[in-house]
Order: sequence, then C-alpha cells, then structure tokens
Amino acid sequence: MLLLQTFLSSSILLSHLIYSQIQINFHLTQWLKYNDNIQHNCLYFSVPYTDNYDERHILSFCMSELPSKFNIKPNNDIDQIYTFNQLVEKNVTTEQLYQWSASIDLIEQYQVYLNDRKSLLGNETFYNCTLPYFGPQCQYVFKDLNYSKLSLDKMIEDYYYLHEYEPMLFTCYEHLKCNRGPSSACLDWTEICDEKIDCLDGGLDEEHCWQLGIVNECDRNQYQCYNGQCIPKTFGNEKKFSLDCIDQSDERAYTHDTMKSTIELFQGPTFYFEDVLCIKLYLLNMYPSGLRGSSCVENRQKLISYAIFSIKPNSLSDECWTAFKCIVHVPIIHFAICKLICHYGFCKQILKTECPNLIDVSATPFLYDHVNLIINKNDLTLTYDLDYKPQIKYICFDRQRLHINDRYMNFSSLNNQTCFTNIYSVIQISPQIDYWPERYFLGLYAWFLKNSAIIENNHLSIYTNSNSYQCENSPKRIPNYRLKDSILDCPDNDDESPDFSFSLCLTNNTKNFFQCPDMSCISSNLINDDACDCPLDIKFKDCADEDRGDFNRMHTSIFQKICNQYPDIFNPHSNLYLTALFDEINCNHWPLVHVYNYCDGYFDNKNGSDELNCDPSSPMTCPSNHYLCISQQTHQFICLPINKINNEIIDCFGAFDEPKYYQNYNQQLICISARTQIEQFLCKQYTNRRPKENIKYFTLDQRMNFTNEQKILDKSSEFKNFDRKSYHQRCHRGLDLDVYLDKSKNLTTSVCLCPPSYYGRQCQFQNQRISLTLQFRASSDSVRIPFIIIISLIDNSQARTIHSTEQITFLSSIHCQKKFHMYLLYSTRPKDSSNEYFLHIDVYEKITLKYRASFFEKIQYPFLPVHRLSYILTIPPERDSTESCSDRQCFHGQCIQYANDLTNQTFCQCHHGWSGETCSIKYDCQCSSDALCLGQSANNRSVCVCPLHRKGPRCLIEDKICDNQTCSNRGQCVSLDEYQKSFICICEQDYSNDQFCQFNQTKLIVSFNENIHLPTTIFIHFIEIKFQSQPARTTTVKTIYPGQHSMNIRWSFPFHLVFIQFDNQTYYLALLQKTYQPESIVQITVQISDRCLHIRDLFNQTITNSRLIDRIKYYHLPCQRSNLDLRCFYDDFQLCLCQQVNDYRVANCLDFNHRKGSICTGINACKNGGICHQEDNDCSRISICQCPTCFYGPQCELTTNSFNLSLDALLAFTISPNLSFDKQPSAVFICLCVTIVLVCLGLINACCSLITFKNPCTRQSGCGVYLLCSSIVTFWTLLFFLLKFIIVLLSQIGIIKNYSFLTIQCNLLDFLLRSCFNLEQWLTAFVAIERAIISMKGVYFQQQKAKFYSKWIILCSIFFIILTNIHDPFCRRLFQENDDEQQQRYWCIVEYQSTFLYIYNSLIAIFHFILPFIINFISAIIIIFIKTKKELIMQRKKQESHLKKVLIEQIQRHQNLLIAPCILTILGIPRLIMSFTSSCMTSEKDFWFYLSGYYISLIPSLLTFTIFVLPSSTYKQAFRLAMSRFF
Repeated sequence: MLLLQTFLSSSILLSHLIYSQIQINFHLTQWLKYNDNIQHNCLYFSVPYTDNYDERHILSFCMSELPSKFNIKPNNDIDQIYTFNQLVEKNVTTEQLYQWSASIDLIEQYQVYLNDRKSLLGNETFYNCTLPYFGPQCQYVFKDLNYSKLSLDKMIEDYYYLHEYEPMLFTCYEHLKCNRGPSSACLDWTEICDEKIDCLDGGLDEEHCWQLGIVNECDRNQYQCYNGQCIPKTFGNEKKFSLDCIDQSDERAYTHDTMKSTIELFQGPTFYFEDVLCIKLYLLNMYPSGLRGSSCVENRQKLISYAIFSIKPNSLSDECWTAFKCIVHVPIIHFAICKLICHYGFCKQILKTECPNLIDVSATPFLYDHVNLIINKNDLTLTYDLDYKPQIKYICFDRQRLHINDRYMNFSSLNNQTCFTNIYSVIQISPQIDYWPERYFLGLYAWFLKNSAIIENNHLSIYTNSNSYQCENSPKRIPNYRLKDSILDCPDNDDESPDFSFSLCLTNNTKNFFQCPDMSCISSNLINDDACDCPLDIKFKDCADEDRGDFNRMHTSIFQKICNQYPDIFNPHSNLYLTALFDEINCNHWPLVHVYNYCDGYFDNKNGSDELNCDPSSPMTCPSNHYLCISQQTHQFICLPINKINNEIIDCFGAFDEPKYYQNYNQQLICISARTQIEQFLCKQYTNRRPKENIKYFTLDQRMNFTNEQKILDKSSEFKNFDRKSYHQRCHRGLDLDVYLDKSKNLTTSVCLCPPSYYGRQCQFQNQRISLTLQFRASSDSVRIPFIIIISLIDNSQARTIHSTEQITFLSSIHCQKKFHMYLLYSTRPKDSSNEYFLHIDVYEKITLKYRASFFEKIQYPFLPVHRLSYILTIPPERDSTESCSDRQCFHGQCIQYANDLTNQTFCQCHHGWSGETCSIKYDCQCSSDALCLGQSANNRSVCVCPLHRKGPRCLIEDKICDNQTCSNRGQCVSLDEYQKSFICICEQDYSNDQFCQFNQTKLIVSFNENIHLPTTIFIHFIEIKFQSQPARTTTVKTIYPGQHSMNIRWSFPFHLVFIQFDNQTYYLALLQKTYQPESIVQITVQISDRCLHIRDLFNQTITNSRLIDRIKYYHLPCQRSNLDLRCFYDDFQLCLCQQVNDYRVANCLDFNHRKGSICTGINACKNGGICHQEDNDCSRISICQCPTCFYGPQCELTTNSFNLSLDALLAFTISPNLSFDKQPSAVFICLCVTIVLVCLGLINACCSLITFKNPCTRQSGCGVYLLCSSIVTFWTLLFFLLKFIIVLLSQIGIIKNYSFLTIQCNLLDFLLRSCFNLEQWLTAFVAIERAIISMKGVYFQQQKAKFYSKWIILCSIFFIILTNIHDPFCRRLFQENDDEQQQRYWCIVEYQSTFLYIYNSLIAIFHFILPFIINFISAIIIIFIKTKKELIMQRKKQESHLKKVLIEQIQRHQNLLIAPCILTILGIPRLIMSFTSSCMTSEKDFWFYLSGYYISLIPSLLTFTIFVLPSSTYKQAFRLAMSRFF
C-alpha cells in the first residue's frame, strides 16, 4: 500500500512536468519585516511586443493586504502537501518546483535545504496545486482570467485586450490632504500641478508647481516638455507610440487618431495609461486630443461631473434642485422620478415658484475654488427633452484673485463677484461630447487656463526670472521655451507673434530655439515634428527644421512621383495641392517604360508595352510585342498582339487587356481552387493585380522578391472577432482573486493584485512612484557583452536605505535603442518628505560579474506624486577604468566616482556584507556564495547580482533555460530575462546575429583598379530595399593602407546596393543585386567606369540650376547616351542608377542624404585625433576610426611619421597577412634581398675590423679601443636589425604568434637598435677627438693614459646612451589587431603619454645625431689647422705666399679626416629627415622613399673598415699581418 501511494504521488508530480503549461510563480511571499506598504505576493507580467510597441516593460501585480489576514484552512483530502524531506526522497529538483508554480521564495528555501540537509527546513511544506488553484497554499483562483491560454502572460494579456476600463468609483491620491468642499470627488494625482486649483484650502495642489516651468532648465542635449520636464533630446518627436513627457507633448506628430489605432489592443496598466496627464485641450491645437490615461477616461470625467451635482447649493430648496436636475438631465437623478414629476408639467411649476431667477449650478466651484456657473431659469426650455442641453448665462469669479483681460469680455457684478455673459463668443464648446456638463467644463477649463492669470500666491521668482516671458496686457508669465512653439499660451497670442521672432535667438538661450534661414526663430521642439515651421525654400530644396527623409511627401521618394499621372507634390504651408504644373507636366523626356510602371500589373501605356515579358516562368513564350493571357472565348492561352490592348474589345478572360472593363473576381476563391496550369496562371494574374499605388517606394524591379515583403501579422488579428467589453472592475486596474479560506465548505473571500500605480483593498488608492524609462548605449567593444544593470531607489539617509530595485539584462546587439520601463516604489506611504531620493544604477558584465560603472540621477521636485523620468546612459568602454576618489571616507569599501555626473559626485562601493553611506553598517548577506551582494533593501532582503545560469532573488535557483538551447558555431547562450523567459545566443564575430548563430556573415572581397587612387579612408554604404518602405542605409568605414588595392568586408545585414564613397564625395557603384544572398562570398572589382558622376558633369548650367521638380525630369537622358556607358550619377539629394528595363535604359533614383553623419554618438575610442564612425546612426553594432594622415589601425594607434618610424611601420603595411612567403608582394622580396646584402656586407666589414683591431699594436692608444668597440657594436647592430626584420616578416605572415615573445622583442629590439646607432656615432666622435688631441700635443701625447681613459669613456657612453633612451621601451607596446578575416596581426607601436615626453624624445634624437657630427667636423678642422701651422714653421717661409699651398697640401694629405665624418653624416641625414618631416607614407612612392632612407641610414655600419682602416698605413699593415697569419 505504501509503495502504491509513493507511486501515485510520484505520478502526480510527474504529471505536472508533462501536462502543466501555465506557470504562476509568486514572488516576495516570505517576509522578514511585515509591512504591507512594501510590495509582496507579486506576479510579474511582461507587456507584449507589437509592431508599434517594442519596449521592455515588466509589470508587477501585488497584494496590498498581508496573507496572514486570511485564515486558510488546509485540506489534506484536496491539497497535495509535501514536506521538503518528502521532496528529497522523490529526487525533486528546484527546476521542477519552478515549473510546478511553487513560489520563488519557497524554491530558494528548498535549495538551501538541498545544500545543507542539517538545516531545520525539512518540515517546510510545498502545496502541489492543480489549476485553477495556485499560490503558496493553493488558495487563489483568478476570477476573470481565461485558463485555456498557454501562459500567465497570455492570460493577463487577453484580459486587458478584451476588457475596457470603465470605473464606477474614483481612484484617489491620499497623500495630499485636500479640501474639495462638499463634493465627493477625491483628488487625483493628475490634478496636482495641472494649472488649476482643486484644493479649496489654499490651493495646496498647485503650491510649488511654478518651479517646474520657470525654474527647471534643461540641458542642450535634452528636450523640454510643455510642463517643464526634461527628457533626452532623441526621445522628442520620435514619430512613434512612445510617450516620454508626462503631458504627452513629446510626440506632436502623433495625432490622436493614430495614437488610438496603435493602442487599441493592449490597454493594461502600463506607463502610457497610468503615467500620463490628462492632456490640456489647447496643448496641441486639437480638441480633444492625446491619449486618455486611466485618470482621464470618459467615465472618470462623468464621475467628476456627477460629484459636482451631488450636493445641493444652499440657495436652492430641495424641490427646486430636483426639478432643475430633471430639466437639465443630470444623470445622477433617477429617470423614473423625473418622468413622473415632469411629464405632467410639475417641473415647470416648481421652477417658476420655488427657484430664483439665477440658479447657481453647483455647490462647489468648478475651477480655482471661486469660479461658478450660473443659469438663468428663464433661458431653460421647460420641457422634458432628453437631448436638451442648457445654456450657461454667467461665469462668475473673484477679480481680486484672478486676472482676465477685459478687452473682449463684457463684465458685470453679481453677488460680490465679477461675471461675464458673452460665453459662446470666446469659448469653444465641443459638439462631440454628449454629456452637457462635461461638454461645458472641458471647454471652460481650456479657456481659463489660457486666458487667466492667478494674482495670488505668485512666487516672486516667477516675475524676476530671466527665463520667463510676461504676456502682453496680462500678469501671466510663461517660460521662454514656450515661445514660438505653435501653441497659444498668452491671452493675446503674443507668444506666437512674428514681431519678436527675428530677435528671439539673440536675446534668449539658443538651446531652446532654432534659427531658420530667414533669421526667424522657432522653438527647438518643433524640429522634426512633420510640419514645416520655417519658411519653405522656393525651389523645394529643403525645409530647414525637418530632416528631408522624414518630411511628409515633399522630398520623400520624389523620383517615384514624377510623371505618374497623379499630382503628388503639395505645399505644406497651405496644405493644398499645387496642381500638375509641378510634377505632371513637361514629361517629354520621361520614358514610356521605366522601373515604376514596368510589370506593375497595369497598362500605364495605351499599347501595354510596360507589361510585356514580365514573367520569365510563363507557361508559353510569346513573340515580341505580344501579351500572354487566357482567351475570353476558348479559355486557353493566347498571345495577344499589343495593338489589341485598350481597343474596347475584351479578348482576355477577366478583361486584363481592357483595364476599364476589368472584372474583379474573388482572388482567394480562384487561388484556392487553382489546380491546372491555366488556373494557376489566372491566380498569378489576380495576385499581381493589386491596387494601384500613386506613391511608390524605391525598388530595383517591381517583381523583386523583397526580403521584408512578408509583413508581421498584427496582434489585432487574434482579437478581431472579439468585441471589447466594458465592465465595472472591482479591483480597478488590478486583477481580482478569489481566496479559498476553506475549500471543503467553499468558503471564499476576495483580494486584489494591484499594479504598481495602485494599492488598497480594491486598488482604489494611487501610489507615489517613480516611472522610469532608460535607454542604454555601449561602445563597439561591448556590443557582444551582456550587462546586468541594477537600478535602485535610495534615500540620502546615513543608512542609504534601498527602497526598491529592478534588474535588467542589456545586450547592445539586440537592445540598441530599446527602452526599458520600470516602476520604483517607496518603502513607506507616504514617502518621507524629509529625505532626498536619488537613483543609483550599477552596471556589471553578466558573464564575468566584472564591475563596469555606476550612474547617479537625483529625484527633483519632491512635491510631485509621480515622477516620470527618462534617461539615456552610456556604458563606458572596458578600457576606461573606473575612476576612484579620495574625497569620501569608506570604512569597508572604496570610493567610486559616478560615470555620468559632471560635478564629480562620488559614493562608497561597499564590500560584501556592509552597507550605508560610509560602508559602516554590517548586515547578513543572503545571496548565494558565487553571487554579488550589493546591499540590503528596506524589507531586509539582500540585493543580489546573479552569475550566469542562476536566477532568483538570492541567486539560489539554477537557470535551466539554456540547457535545451543549442547555439551553433561556438555561440554562447545567455538568459536575457527571468520574467520573459527568453535567451540569446551571443555569436562570434564571423556569424550573423540570428537567434542561434546559424549563418555566416556575407563576405565582400573588393578590389580596385590600379588606376584608381585610393584615399586612406573609404566609406561603404549598404542599402537595403524594403517592401513598401524607404530603403534602409547603413555605413561602415575602412582604412586603406599604403599600397593596398583590395579590402575584405564582413556584413551581417541584408543589402541590395553597395556604394563606395571616397572622402572627397566621389562615389562608385560597387554592387547591385536584386536578391540578397546571405552567407555568400561576393567578389567585386571596382573599375573607373563604376564611378558616379555629379549632375553638373552631365547637364548644362541651366538644368543644374533649375528647381529639383523640373530638373529631375531630365534624369533619364544620361542613361540613354551610349557614349557615356554610365552606371550611376548623383545630385544634392539623390543617388541614381542606370538600369536596363526591358528594351529601355532608364534612370532610377533613391533618396540619399549626403550630409548624413555617421559620427559615433557614444564615447570616441579613436586615438591621435581619429574620428569615430558607426555603421548606423541609430543602432550601431560596430565603430570604425577614420584616422588622420599618417595614422592607421582600428583605433589609429599605428603611425608612419615622426620619430615613431620603424620597421613595423615601414614593412607591415606591405606584407600581406596570413599568406605564405611565396605569395607575398614583390616589394617584400626586394626588401629581403636588400637586407641580406646589407647584413652580409656589414658582417664582412665588422669581421675585417675585428681582425684589424684585435692586434694589440692597433690598440696602443684610445683610438684603437674605440674602433674595436665600434666594430663590435656594428656586429650587434646588424644582428639586431636582421633579427628585427625576420620577426616583423614572420609575425605579419602569421608564423610567429607567441604574444610574450613578441612583447619582449617589441620593447627591446628597437631600443637596442637605437642605442647601437647612437653609440656608433659617439665612438667615431671620440676617435676624432683623440686624433685632434694627438695633433695638438704631438710627442707629449700619453698613449697609455688615453687608452686607460678610453675604456671608462666607453662605459660612461654606454650608460649615458641607455639613460637618455630608457624611456623608449616604456613607450612601446604590442598591439594586437584583428582584421576582417579575423586573423591576428601584431604591431609594435610607440605612444608618448605627454607632450613633454614627445619633445624630450625629439631633442635626444637631435642631440645624439648632430653633436657627434659637429665634433667630427671640428676635430678635422683642428687637425688640419695644426698640421698646416707646423708645416709653415718648419719651412720658415712667408705665410702670405705659401699659406694657401700648404693648406691645400694638408687638406689633401688628411682628406680622410674630413671626408669620413661628412660621409657618415650624409648617410645619416635621411633618417633624420624622415624623423622630422611632417609627411608620411600615403602611397607606394612614399613607401620606397622611406624604406630607402632607412636602409641608407644602415650604411655607416658597413664603412668602419673602409673609413678607418684602409686610409691608415698602420691599421692596414696590421690587417695584412693578421690575414697572413690566418692563411
């Protein structure tokens, strides 16, 4: 029996693994600190992605009530309860518990027990739930969710898709005590700082709000929302459903209808419904407009109106009030009562007898706590008409507290208030709203907000702040950034007046304004808002405030709109078509057949020539000028002559030959039944006959199989057969649960899971919260590095309490330009107003847990209930080490500087187990041993950072998501999101970023004709043609080394066109392919004929200076000129191809912004003044450095100029990497031969010199010692040079790859070569000095003493030379480069860390070169002078008559003394010139010039024997004697 029970229990457990698909894992179920203010018992939901919404947003649904309040009675007969001991006996793993919907805290407890069986957790219980039950004790059941779905996310998604929020009760903001009078309407968070007073006790809701607009000033790289909020500049006018301003003012181009269509699916409690203000009705000059959030839904507006009419004014009797409400149809009155008392005329009688003439509409002022609406009862229609809408007689207000310009108003006094009557002449009343109170209130709100100014409580700084503007004829002031923003803020509309537009940019901070070409100014917020706000160029060249590629229809695809029988070009200022005088006349040069009418399914030409030979796979081949179709009579294939097309006679089935009689059959029905060849042909004909498009996008062929033609189905198709239901949610925006207290008795209660915006038993209260949007950027060296990012809300107390945290995984290759949305909540309700709060963001590498950076953002304006914050943060490159600091004392941690704070803000990064401002508070870290512990949150939980393959709050659960996923080609699987249960394969660089790294990147091998002079930098533009969309352009940059005529490019994105651009804006068409072939190897040879000419080289000046709309009609002509053989050309806005279409050669132009920059938006990693480029401005995967002249390498580390000239710089650019020696260029063989010859000659010279000076007779003085040492140095110089040459050659070829060995030779060989060169120069100088001294002293010269000193001089010289050059090894480093073939190349490069070091190195080089030469030359002069003097004395003759002769004789006798230093100096000059010249190697000629100079500088090492031995009889005799002994 026991065995059977065990088997059954195991079978039940196993069944969960097999059949259960829905996981419902509760988070935060076990608490160390019971506080219902903190989120607990939470479910996490991932907001679904759509075509219009691809941002990461995880919502938590949590309980506000502690589960301990529910007395759950276990039922062993129904519930399957297991202890941890029993689970261990059944070998249950934590992963199985996770799949069986156990709570996360319980799973981690079970893992603790598995790690330590001696712990006291063996009796902890696990409830094995069966759907629909779930929860720690299987006590919960969803009331409204559909359990037939595949996942919890899908259940919640469907719930919000199909249920529209229609509240019947208010949700309230309880943290501001607001007196709203007798009205039952509570305060909503959106009513705080909405520019209208709602609290009658001093206007507390607007008390500090003036700071938002006037005081808050955004940075230059930020976009300022209408209410003063600052968001990143790139978040403004994104032209997509992505609201970042809390008042929705950042998406001006997104109309209300467009916004509604994009969000008609998922309407859950996301940012875009919970964290937007009820948009001001005049904000975007629409009425009504904008997105209505949960606080702004129509039902809430009605509830507010009901609340206003729920209290009877004191001045009215009960009978009058009831009758009045029946007459004006206030919905809160019971319909049956009104019908009873009004049907027989009682209402009319009551109004006449019981009501005063002027009826105050409400007991509560509807605006500013003193504005009232009054109706004259005589104006009421006293009939019971349900469609009747009463007219407001008076609007009264306190003029001492509110200023309204009386220029257009008729004021009168009534009951100590100022009233005006001409309401309908100044206030716009919306006819779209049926309920009349809301209809009036909305219009009145909008009018008062614009035309009134509060006199009281105006803060003094508003009037004195230089960033504000005072409206004319009004005390109202607005921030300067609201000027010229196309929104009328001032009562007299003077804020949009053109009068001061021209001086606006001069008198105000230009970061808020944009200056148009006519010198007028507009708000910078109007840039790229899809409206031309600057004056439009008369020649349609550009709209200055709009990117041309995005600007409506003025420039986008203009070539495709010319001469297409549709007037397409219109004036954006007048919004009227300009008639066919622009794009549909003067089409004489436009061909009958071109790319955009050929084979589009329609006979654009009367004879049908544009639809011939369209299908290469036709079942029949027709003669030329014949059209294939199915006969109307025989239903067989026929070849119809084109003269029978459009002849009013139907010859083809379906009237395909007569478009005006075209018969629109059911295409789907025809295609489904298509079996025969004829039926299949008909199906294809009907499929191709799609609706005619008057606006087309660039394509190479209408028949192209576009890579993106298969559109992603919109999620709405899944719900198109369902009607959204309006229902009255008990839990408002939350999820309703049944709590089973006793299952045996079916005893239940209810509880709500509330989204972060709400709390309370019924989610009826609004939370104080941080609504945070983050976007991250990473440098190109971090594209494939996944980061784990921890966002914490912290206060400034000494404990640095962590109120809430969120963790996200960021991988630049897939999350580039993705937004991450999250909520951060305070741990107390309300938040502690005495504390300041800030965001602390830590970034770690996910795989290694290496710390990368931290960011700091202060939470400003503590009076706001909701902070809607948006930031873009750039993760610094790996090479940039974290900056430490010393201005903060950290007891158990280190001081770190924030990466984004310009004020050098610092913090203490605490060690494991320590927290607080100074890391002085100890706590017990509960994270797993291999995780990072960042601190302790307010709920006494450790903040843990999990290593790879672990998850959970404490990192105790193994993450198995990658166990069943295989990443091909050595890709690494990484879990992306614990809640989304997603993963990614991080591919190696050779492979494209598909999900499993299955595909190789496309490889392009590009060769250039030798007659094309290549610059050092080349831009390669890849253009992908998309279906029904503008082409996508990405750009990369390549560096061309001297002598290089080819390059390899690996590309992982689709492309159809490749243009190569030189830095002087010269274009070549490198590739045109109609179908993209992934994983292909494409070999391209760029010829001179591939060059694209500018239109000024093709047309006369009259045409080139004409308007674009006129000029473009001539663009087919160059392609038709046979003498040009033109492939492409371009103008200021477009790149044009010449294509063959059927028998015609025509032009085809695409929009191309030549000014579009590719400058890196993040950190510039380029060195030596290099310019960083990225292949895509929006989302870059790689970055490339455009190096200045003389610099090369991925980061411009390599140079060929100045004192850095070495064999690495000279030879490495010539050697082809990773090719065998026999395949190397001829220059390599020449260099090898010259090196061998030089080394052989040098070794012969060194050996002969050594043989000579080995004889003691030659070393009786110091000269012999110097020359012996010079011979030895020559030997080592040649040996080092040969070794350096061989290492450079073999390392570049790829034979030597040992990094340590190459590093040592890099640091030592060049240093030793340099030292040997210097020592040789000084040794010859010492020989010259000693000879000069011998000449001066004659017989008194002491040879032994000179010989003794020479040894010390040599040692000191060696020491001095080493000391002066000792910096050289420390300035050298080995650089490892990976080229396009992913083969390693090693470069020995020199980097001087300071200008001082560079100057010092230059001076030392000059010193060691010039001074020895000067010494040699002066010594020779001295010797000649002394010898001449002695000769004159001996002859005792007159100096005047024989001085010249004697001097000439002495010079001839000692000419070797003069010639030797001059020769040595002349041979060394090339090296000196190369060192100091400002030019460098930019061509093959430069290469041979510098290489020749380098080899010439080696010749002095070959001449020791020639210069010093052969001219000396003593040395020559010693050499002969030594040779005779040898032989």
